[in-house]
Amino acid sequence: MKNDGAAVDKVWICYEVNCAEELTEDLAAWVAEGLAIPVEITSTGVRFYLERPSSGGEEPGKLIGLLEDFRRVFSLSSPVPFSSSLLKGDDWANGWKSHFKPLKIGSRLLVCPTWETAVPAGAEKVIFMDPGMAFGTGHHETTRLCLEWLDAYEDRGMSLAPARSLLDVGTGSGILAMAGALLGFDPVVAVDNDAEALHVAMENVQLNGLNGKVQLKLSDNVDVSGRFHVVMANIQAVPLIDMSKTLAGFLEEQGQLVLSGILLEQRQQVQQVYEELGLKFTGFREAGEWCLLVFEKVAERKELHDGS
Repeated sequence: MKNDGAAVDKVWICYEVNCAEELTEDLAAWVAEGLAIPVEITSTGVRFYLERPSSGGEEPGKLIGLLEDFRRVFSLSSPVPFSSSLLKGDDWANGWKSHFKPLKIGSRLLVCPTWETAVPAGAEKVIFMDPGMAFGTGHHETTRLCLEWLDAYEDRGMSLAPARSLLDVGTGSGILAMAGALLGFDPVVAVDNDAEALHVAMENVQLNGLNGKVQLKLSDNVDVSGRFHVVMANIQAVPLIDMSKTLAGFLEEQGQLVLSGILLEQRQQVQQVYEELGLKFTGFREAGEWCLLVFEKVAERKELHDGS
């Protein structure tokens, strides 16, 4: 049937998910990542909107699965409750933007929503982002820990001259790779196994004028050649453990492996796995319920011969 030109209102579903106050940021990041949408934190949990599919379904199975995974990871005793209601029109669409303002991270990084104007001061580096398109806007502790670590790289006595290489595994929105490129890492390679996330990362790279400075790659098993001075992975404890040999294998001698997305109670398990691979544990930072772990690949000792 042809469209007769009359305006057709979109029909949206507003979802309200209730949770304990201390879990709201984690839940918001979880949903934003899983559904690739903007998520608003409310007084009782989180709120977000989905366009109603043409089939008329109102409770996507993907959302139910995401909430069940969240319950399992955070050891909740009962399912995460949610409710839904129908809306019409687009007036709601810009309301959530009021919750996202430019965010200063460390001493030099400023993460700015695309609808805001940011003028960098001094050595500040601005990263323009569209929150909610993919996980990684700097608002969640796991991402912020990684950005702070990158920002302070030279403050720890490490030099970016000559340039240091960076591998970002599970790049999501591309924010860590972009921050690395802006701070002077070169080359920067970003990998993800989600084609949709990688598409978002590509758009963000273009938006920030970093074409040619960030290499993006779609790969299920981190199919990347070469070794790197810094390997960073902000994912979750279980895949970090499963990928331990792969990630360690990408390190240059004296290279640093930076792991985030780890709950505090999972720290010892993850740390033990990587230490058993011969990596030296060199750093720990925490924010909320999450932590970041840093390891170094110790240079191999070479035998000295006196020629006798």
